[in-house]
Amino acid sequence: MKQRVLILTVLLAAFLTAGCSKEKEPMPAQLTGFVTGYSGSDGYLATLRDDFGNEYKVTNRINAFVSNTSFRYVVRANLDGNGNASIYQLIDPIAHKAIEDHTLNDTLRVKDPLKIVSAYIGGDHLNIVMQIKTRYEAYYHFLEYTHKIKNGNCYIKFYHNAFNDEPVYTRDAFLSIPLESYNLHQNDTVAVKYPSSDGDRIIKLVYK
Repeated sequence: MKQRVLILTVLLAAFLTAGCSKEKEPMPAQLTGFVTGYSGSDGYLATLRDDFGNEYKVTNRINAFVSNTSFRYVVRANLDGNGNASIYQLIDPIAHKAIEDHTLNDTLRVKDPLKIVSAYIGGDHLNIVMQIKTRYEAYYHFLEYTHKIKNGNCYIKFYHNAFNDEPVYTRDAFLSIPLESYNLHQNDTVAVKYPSSDGDRIIKLVYK
């Protein structure tokens, strides 16, 4: 409580001493999170569409290397209010389809712990922000996920092999798993099972 009061006092003092200074420029609107990007005929990224259906024209010249194709990204961009986006960070998430569960070799079904920070369904993808503990930034981990369709619902399982890596630093991983081929219907369940430090956990999401 004392720490909170001290912070509030410092903030109030800063506000009072800055009262005569010029107002700062307002921060531009931001686009952050998972999006679908579309390349133009020249192979450069042309358009972004967020998972709410809003589209933005890309003002940067960013080479997507393949023309007239869609990609999933995690993006941070400034918006100008006129439908334009200036990208300042672009991340390629893990975005391959989940393999069928029965096809995964048993030797790969390792359950070293990981953490799912957030998960939601949007853009007909299962979008996940995940955290994995590592000792070194470039240390190799194996991550695989499988799917099974049962009674119209989709079950996704994660497997993680850290290869005895020490859990020192937290690394973020982004996944955008396509769901369009599973013939899901509105209100079907997508259940995500993953190994945590407390054992297996399950997140249930509603397909919309």
